[in-house]
Amino acid sequence: MPNRPQWTLTETARFWSYWAKRPVLHQEYFSYQVGRSVAVVAERIGVLRGTVLDYGCGPGFLLDHLLDRDLALHGFEFSETYAEVVARRTAGRHGWQGLRTAATLPTPFADGQFDLVFCLETLEHLIDDLVTPVLQELYRLCRPGGSVFITTPHRESLAENFIYCPFCDSEFHKIQHQRSFTADSMRDLLTAHGFTVNYCAPVTLRRFQDAESLFPLRTIRPWRLRLWAGYRALRVLDMLTGAGRGYASRTFQYLAQPGNNLLAIAQRPPETR
Repeated sequence: MPNRPQWTLTETARFWSYWAKRPVLHQEYFSYQVGRSVAVVAERIGVLRGTVLDYGCGPGFLLDHLLDRDLALHGFEFSETYAEVVARRTAGRHGWQGLRTAATLPTPFADGQFDLVFCLETLEHLIDDLVTPVLQELYRLCRPGGSVFITTPHRESLAENFIYCPFCDSEFHKIQHQRSFTADSMRDLLTAHGFTVNYCAPVTLRRFQDAESLFPLRTIRPWRLRLWAGYRALRVLDMLTGAGRGYASRTFQYLAQPGNNLLAIAQRPPETR
């Protein structure tokens, strides 16, 4: 059988430095594909406000959908290779507070600095020694009453995504995933680190951005037209009945159909006096 080498911080940094330097690979990033959906969901459920951090922002594709809003937006990355890419994407944009990088924890932000911390497609990449420190860090960065917005693949079969290197006779996950999550395991992980879990379920995030608009017109298909029309009708009904924009709204339930994206939204409990 091929070797299965253990990932360390050194190999992880080298792997993502390579990806950062290969723009042709950037369309594979989760936030490139469904970053708009993430922004839509965060806005609809009322957590997108105040001071916001994109933790593990990569090339900054989510930032594209958050900038020019009434937010104080920060980015963080473990890899300095992304700094130049993010600087180009955010130059002159309203609300941008800058990117910070660090190779080790804690990250260079104050305790309780953020109303919302995005952590997209990051936890599944962490080597074992970093899982608890990163969860503790996310908790530290959230203000009391603030939220974390986390995504990972749902119930991924890691072995099905292994690739083989004939030069070193090794096999490894093609995008460096270390673990697979279910809704139950994610909920248990967040609860164990002090968070109150408000929502945790597998969804198809792309539905949220496909339902928002029919543009560009060249992408219209009958299924997308039906999705958009259903969303618009339910949105009017929510407005008429005062259902609001939360998880229980008809529009959220309509769009949050089961899928391969595990979405977890949790809160650091407010301080009690």
